[in-house]
Amino acid sequence: MALETPLGRRIVWVTRKAGERGLVRLVGQGLPARGRHAQGHLFVRLRPQESSTDSAARSLLRRFAAAWAA
Repeated sequence: MALETPLGRRIVWVTRKAGERGLVRLVGQGLPARGRHAQGHLFVRLRPQESSTDSAARSLLRRFAAAWAA
């Protein structure tokens, strides 16, 4: 997934563990170093996205479940 950071647009890979936690830490991608403060980390909170369109697989699964129940 691509997202905007204080350092510009970055590509982020979300692991299964990070997806389950709902939080990704991007080391050194936060606010830039300033004075005696080091480069910051960027934390990205993940939320499930409601899909308005069904995939072909989900559509087939729904039709199969309906036929099986009948």
